[in-house]
Amino acid sequence: MATGERNNKINIREEKNGTIAIYGLHEEKVDKAEDMARCLTRGSGFRTTASTFMNNNSSRSHAIFTITIEQHQIDDLY
Repeated sequence: MATGERNNKINIREEKNGTIAIYGLHEEKVDKAEDMARCLTRGSGFRTTASTFMNNNSSRSHAIFTITIEQHQIDDLY
């Protein structure tokens, strides 16, 4: 997904071979904490909120933000 592009459609499907596949996700590689924080802020902006019968300011949307950290020795990079 390109920066600024919004895709509200997440599809979870079981494939013919039995594996579970999720379509509509976005993964981004970052190298600095500041870039990760920008991703979180941008992703939070994509959430849709709406009122409910019980609460005019209720947020009924959900977001999952997964961080995977990899550490490598300098020798591994060459």
